[in-house]
Amino acid sequence: MANIEDGHFFQRSGTLPGPSIMIIGGTHGNERTGVEVVRRLVRDITEGKQNLFAGKLTLVLGNIPAIVQNVRGVEGRDLNRYFSPRALANDDGSAEYRRAHELVPYIAAADVVIDLHATNKPSVPFVCSKNDAAHREVFRWFAPECILADPNFFLGGGASVTIDECADSIGKIGICFEAGWVGDDSLIANVYESAVRYLVSVGVLHGKKQDAPPYVAPVYEMVDAILRDDRIFAFAEGKGLSSFEKICEGEVIGYHDADPVTSRHNGVIVFPKLPEHQSIGKPVCYIAKHIAESE
Repeated sequence: MANIEDGHFFQRSGTLPGPSIMIIGGTHGNERTGVEVVRRLVRDITEGKQNLFAGKLTLVLGNIPAIVQNVRGVEGRDLNRYFSPRALANDDGSAEYRRAHELVPYIAAADVVIDLHATNKPSVPFVCSKNDAAHREVFRWFAPECILADPNFFLGGGASVTIDECADSIGKIGICFEAGWVGDDSLIANVYESAVRYLVSVGVLHGKKQDAPPYVAPVYEMVDAILRDDRIFAFAEGKGLSSFEKICEGEVIGYHDADPVTSRHNGVIVFPKLPEHQSIGKPVCYIAKHIAESE
């Protein structure tokens, strides 16, 4: 049997027609929640604890070398920035480029792609996704406490670059679920159960269907990326400790050496980077604005 630990894709089909669902863990190798959820799904299906009913389920681990080394990415590269048309057309000789090309056909063959992540600084569980009815019908099963939309592709510097954006760009449903802080192993069971409830709800797995969990979550939209220049950047005291910290227009976010960096918006800080993940010309964090409540 093909081994997902070697980068192979685990696929099972039910006996009835149904949706094709793809779940990815370990796009960033140190984000163990998604890795362990995918491993457990594979194990439980293989052992008969979970059974396919309809449609198709594809399970895969993203960046195998990064998972083995328990690092976000190898040599500072980020697999989740290789899914733009430009990146896919530009062979840089990296393992990430090759892995992106292995993943794309499976993304294209799925109806729904769920990419499981965790944050490198503390955060509530949230989802990066379009906030339309089709996407809500998927991500609501994971009960995110916030919804983060990026219609102008600030994460990709103006282009769609991530796995979920790649799925959306070809008419699929792409979901990036950020389960919470990368060091919190207690999240694994909750995310696993959420994934199973969703798969049962769409008929892919056998089981008793449940009502989707009701929730009202604030919706934020990315409005800015705070870039590092050629100097060392450090967050101001009390800033950049977690995602969804409030920030006011004109408030100091951090410093390039001694020069203050201020926010151009009222909003929240999201995805604040650890020092080892910062690089010249790349974002040290992003700013998002509250735009609505989703229910």
